[in-house]
Amino acid sequence: MNVTLYAYNLFEKRIREKGRKDVEYFEKDFVECVKALMIRKPNDRKYELGNKKKIIYINDFEYMQNQHMLFLVFKSAEYGKIRKVVDTDTLEERKTKKKGKKDGDEETTCILIKFDADAKSKSAVCLIQANSNGVSLTRIFEYINIEIVAIHNAHNDNIKYKVSHTNIVSRDFLKALEKAQKIRAVKLVIDSDATGDSEFKDYACENEDISNEFDIVYKPSTKGGIGKNTVKKFFKDYEKEGANIKKIRVDINEADGNPLSFDTEKMKEKEYVVVTDTLTQEPRIDELKVQMLDKIRNY
Repeated sequence: MNVTLYAYNLFEKRIREKGRKDVEYFEKDFVECVKALMIRKPNDRKYELGNKKKIIYINDFEYMQNQHMLFLVFKSAEYGKIRKVVDTDTLEERKTKKKGKKDGDEETTCILIKFDADAKSKSAVCLIQANSNGVSLTRIFEYINIEIVAIHNAHNDNIKYKVSHTNIVSRDFLKALEKAQKIRAVKLVIDSDATGDSEFKDYACENEDISNEFDIVYKPSTKGGIGKNTVKKFFKDYEKEGANIKKIRVDINEADGNPLSFDTEKMKEKEYVVVTDTLTQEPRIDELKVQMLDKIRNY
């Protein structure tokens, strides 16, 4: 079966609160937190993904210390969807096979993290298996970040940080920019931490139905449009370690005058691998791990 892998940059970011301090060795601490999670029974490391009616938990890991690699396997299941089961030949309902409200189809999502060889580095790169029925990297780190904070709180060591991520963007983004006849607008999606202490950040922190990100839209001050060099500066900031810019969208007119939009989310780097599938039509994890270890060497 064909599997798509998406590439991301990972960054450790200290949570700025009075009396809190940064972690000294990101790789070492992150791996220790994973080990602390794995000691628990599966039901004790389960996390409910907000109002998604989906649970996630870390199921397995392998740490390749000499290579600074960490392979993680996550299980997830969405529940609460009760559908009528029918025989596709006769279209008759199979009442005995209907799922209960708490029953969910188990899905597997694998990620591979490559840490920097410098022990004091606060960055890494990551490949994630694309699985539309599984969990995204955003959801994985929503779960992991909560556990990291909880583990350090239990240790009472005043360390508090989170792991953020950005897409590794294809060079096609800059190629598309060069084709622009006129740039009509640039939208930046910004982490709320970049706003400092403000009432807007408080809204996001206090209300679960509000995103923890803000949109900033830049429009041209002249009829000529926004300059390409301005967008390139935004892109350079986007690629920086620990950047607060999470996404860039560019609205342009092409040479023929037709409007076009492109962004860093849709133009992210990806790899393609072929592995054997299982009886449940999922990739064999052992084969997928080997392929991911090979592909991550490109980053």
